[in-house]
Amino acid sequence: MPKVFVPQQPSRYDTATQLWVPTVNIAPANRFGDVVVMLPPNANRMYTAPLVDVIKRRMDHFTRDDYVVALGDPSLIAVAACVAASKTNGTFKMLKWDKVASDYISVEIEI
Repeated sequence: MPKVFVPQQPSRYDTATQLWVPTVNIAPANRFGDVVVMLPPNANRMYTAPLVDVIKRRMDHFTRDDYVVALGDPSLIAVAACVAASKTNGTFKMLKWDKVASDYISVEIEI
């Protein structure tokens, strides 16, 4: 089954519960494959080297059947796209949110 790689799920910190609460519903992406959120919402984006290593490890077996969803910190999205392109000779799939259909659509990116 394909995997859907999400660099980071957008979330906000709820001071009342002291928990990170997702602000985006990524459940619609499940129809494309198993969703893999690669980094927690509180990942320290000021120190990108360890985060790049985590993304590279999580995407170690990325294939042309898999997807990247552009969610999270822009620098982390860029890393995920670069890793995907490097694993597939420059052609990979992304899921893009379609506001009209209220669902993800697949787009192929060729670098």
